[in-house]
Amino acid sequence: MKLTSRERVLRTLQLMETDRIPCSPFVFDAWFGLAPKDYADRLVANTDIMVAVRTGTKAETWVGGELHNVFKRFSTSDGNIREVIQTPKGELTATIKPTGDHIDWYLEHLFKDPSDVEKFLSIPYKPLNPPMENFYKWENYIGTEGLVLGEISNPFYCPAYYFGTEQNLIQTYSNTELIIQLQDALVERACDVIKNASKLGVKVWRIIGAEYASPRVLPPRFFKDIIVKYDKKLVDTIHECGGIAYMHMHDKMMDVIDDIIEIGPDALDPLEAPPLGDVDLHVLKERLGNKMCLVGNIDDMNVLSKASTEEVEKLSLECIKAAGKGGGYILGGTASGLFMPKTVDNFIVMADVCKRMKQ
Repeated sequence: MKLTSRERVLRTLQLMETDRIPCSPFVFDAWFGLAPKDYADRLVANTDIMVAVRTGTKAETWVGGELHNVFKRFSTSDGNIREVIQTPKGELTATIKPTGDHIDWYLEHLFKDPSDVEKFLSIPYKPLNPPMENFYKWENYIGTEGLVLGEISNPFYCPAYYFGTEQNLIQTYSNTELIIQLQDALVERACDVIKNASKLGVKVWRIIGAEYASPRVLPPRFFKDIIVKYDKKLVDTIHECGGIAYMHMHDKMMDVIDDIIEIGPDALDPLEAPPLGDVDLHVLKERLGNKMCLVGNIDDMNVLSKASTEEVEKLSLECIKAAGKGGGYILGGTASGLFMPKTVDNFIVMADVCKRMKQ
């Protein structure tokens, strides 16, 4: 059996037989605009790369098809960016400091207090017609050399993004019913995007946002109330559309692993080991190996950005030994998307290890 990278990753995600274990760095489309072209091309040519592409901005997903009628974004004289959303109950405003990277910093968040959530929910909603041009562009570029996934934020990502992490935690504790009300609306909107974009060609969906309720930042009981119900609905919708659900969650996860099983994704990443996470890959494989595909475990930023070839080969072999038996494992990093030249070199080392081994 000889497979293309795309076929190899798709079959592994579905726990099917493959020719070998894939090695898949997880990259955001914005990284390609920042990385030297020769490094980007090497990564595509030598690994089983996965690229995450949104079919609509976060705001388009959360506000819907009326966003262009109520939203303004413009530069200010001090070099910042101003965002304004007009709602029936008043104006929402935010100020952003550009970084030149693919992540910008909020100086002023869109939500300051519970009244802003009420303003947001007063905006008339109609489903988004997903813009697919960027997704198709990346599918054409990656071709059979890897897999392009649609990316969707879970509902809890919205208050975390618009309140900011600290204020979101305060509101989750003190105004739980309001956060749930917001999520009840947002999950339907996210499902609309999944349904509409799936019809236009998205097969695999990466769901992000669960780490905002990880056991490090909120007691595990909150995970059940504000993540499981909503992420499960996203997963069920993806499956109803004939797609593959890929759940992304940084940070510690073992205290909520039964909840993740209940959510029911087909794949889970990035499986962070201590000290940033709490995943023992062998233990997790024993627990989940026949339920979902496991992806990752080697730290992008603290290991792959500086480790020697020998160290990376050793870590790769350890991961494959822990989780590779019987398939359902993709060797990878921790999905930072922040790859230095050394990181690219080391992903190619990891891919070479996979190519030399048989399952």
